[in-house]
Formats: sequence, C-alpha cells, structure tokens
Amino acid sequence: MYMEGHANGQTTREPPDTARQMPGGSSTVMSVRSVRVNGRALRQEMARRGLSPRDIAVSGKLSVLTVRSALASRRIAPGSLKIIAEALDRFPVLQVADALLLDLNEDEGAA
Repeated sequence: MYMEGHANGQTTREPPDTARQMPGGSSTVMSVRSVRVNGRALRQEMARRGLSPRDIAVSGKLSVLTVRSALASRRIAPGSLKIIAEALDRFPVLQVADALLLDLNEDEGAA
C-alpha cells in the first residue's frame, strides 16, 4: 500500500499514478500502473511483420497471455508495452505482406 507522509505529520493513501496539485498551482502525474494498448494497431504491426502472439512473447520474454491482453486492448504494465514495442522493432516489415494487407482501420466491408 502507498503511504505518503506530510510535513504536518499526516499521511495519505494515494496511489502513485494519480495527478496531484502541487504548491504554486502546477500539477504532476506520478508513475502509471497500467496502459491500454490499441489492439488493432498492434495486430496490424504484427501482421506487417508476419508475427504471431507467441513470436512476440518469445522474442520479448513475455507471457503469451500478456500479448493477447494487449491485442484485446486490455490494460498491461507499461514495461510490457515497452517490451512489445522493442520486439516489433527487432523484426523488419515484410514489404510483400505490407502490400497485401488491408488497413484494419478501414471498413472491412468495402473489400
């Protein structure tokens, strides 16, 4: 549990991922516990490289469940997002696959 002590002797229980008002009116955002991934964009980037969720998981030393969570636009740890992005960076885009893919953001009924 997160506990913060103040100069006046009081303690508060605020999670470290909240925006807080600082003296002087400025605000700061503390560390983020989880992020939501754009699953459609991730799926598109994986398809452009011919990668499966297992390929990303093995390459980044993540669980397949974490990769599937990201593909489903569920929350994952920021460190997991970084690992997924780095794994994608290690594999080049396959030009032929890229040319063959429909943009997942377009209406699939138009094809």
